[in-house]
Amino acid sequence: MKKDVFDKEHFKEEVRDHVKKLYRKTMDEASDQEIFQAVSYAVKNENVTELVDIATLTGAVAGLVDGNPARHEKGRPESGLLHVHGIFSGPCPGQ
Repeated sequence: MKKDVFDKEHFKEEVRDHVKKLYRKTMDEASDQEIFQAVSYAVKNENVTELVDIATLTGAVAGLVDGNPARHEKGRPESGLLHVHGIFSGPCPGQ
């Protein structure tokens, strides 16, 4: 479910991790654009996680929850992964 409290320290740590992983820099070395991008990734990850949690708890979104009969009738893979448009999860097209 939705968290009532925003954990500021956890969010800062997520941003630091994204800067470190994406740009191999510390927060002091990163440019404003790189920090902005890291914050965007942290917010996106939190939103996707919340969406998956809600879909799992309510079972209201067809095709997102394992055990959903509609998912298996349509022949979708049973991996239990959420595929979101804009997040690429396979080999690069055109190669």
